[in-house]
Amino acid sequence: MKRNYTGVLEYTDGSSPTWQAMACRNADVPVLNRILLDIPEEEAATLRPFLEFRRLPARTVLHEPGQAIEAAYFLESGLASLVVPTSEGESVEAGVVGAGGFVGIPLLFGTSASLVQTIVQISGSGWSIAAEHLVRLLPDLPRLRAKMNRYSLMQGMLMAQNSACNRLHELQQQDDDRHREQCEGEVADVDWRRRGRRGPIRRLDGRFRLPPLVR
Repeated sequence: MKRNYTGVLEYTDGSSPTWQAMACRNADVPVLNRILLDIPEEEAATLRPFLEFRRLPARTVLHEPGQAIEAAYFLESGLASLVVPTSEGESVEAGVVGAGGFVGIPLLFGTSASLVQTIVQISGSGWSIAAEHLVRLLPDLPRLRAKMNRYSLMQGMLMAQNSACNRLHELQQQDDDRHREQCEGEVADVDWRRRGRRGPIRRLDGRFRLPPLVR
């Protein structure tokens, strides 16, 4: 037995006596999620009967955009992606949730529908809780709510940073495309001059119109 980073006593497998002593449907599975490990015993006692341990295989869809959130997840292992669909029919990864994280942030702010698709990218496991139970219990779990609010803030900051990086990469790609187009135009111009023709004339739409032979 030792103390974890929060000062809470825990067993060598990472679980805490508070959680190990609790009876539930998966009593033989230790709790490793950092958010859950950092709440006091009385809050753990209130929450534990509603938690269910789940294996989460890769490609499991936890939430769909625009659909009601049926359950929230405290991840123990694995990795989940937060994917935003675009109007062009494409998908952009806005963020990720790893081991020790939480899936179901909209529930903290009174929103019952997901804004993104949450899909498991790397197989793992976690504790699920029905959305209705979590929403009902949170007012009586101040420490858990504070930890989840802090996590949601950090998640939002990381998603904003990720979006900024994606935008910079997009601008860089546009610059690369323009540079490549300019180089292609210069190569074409040299090639046609060697053949006794004038260089190509660039049209406004970005294409090339080849002039007649030089007399």
